Amino acid sequence: MTESESYRRRLAVRHRSLRRLGVPNVRCICGETDPMCFEADHIYRRDLDDACWGICVNCHRKRSARAESEHPKVGFSPGDPLERQGHLLLGVRDYLTFIAGHLDTSAELMFRLAAKTGSSDD
Repeated sequence: MTESESYRRRLAVRHRSLRRLGVPNVRCICGETDPMCFEADHIYRRDLDDACWGICVNCHRKRSARAESEHPKVGFSPGDPLERQGHLLLGVRDYLTFIAGHLDTSAELMFRLAAKTGSSDD
């Protein structure tokens, strides 16, 4: 088996495992698209729910570190619907903050490119 065939086979296995975990996407907001770099990120927390989103390893580590330091720990009754909802809301907030940061960066790039090209609507 050639190196490229081996990679394609590993890629197919990775796609299947991500789909089995419920990951609907293979494109991170940072632009990464190689499925070999993806992990399933639990939107709530791993011990509360299986709801996942695909995210690259680097972004996953950053998001997880932030959640560990900023989110409250799972309490004594992780099945409590109010606690679960609170963790879900914090998880969604983290994603929206993450996306907003990338939108800001992209917008700044567009403005710099527009200034360089001197384009106008006149």
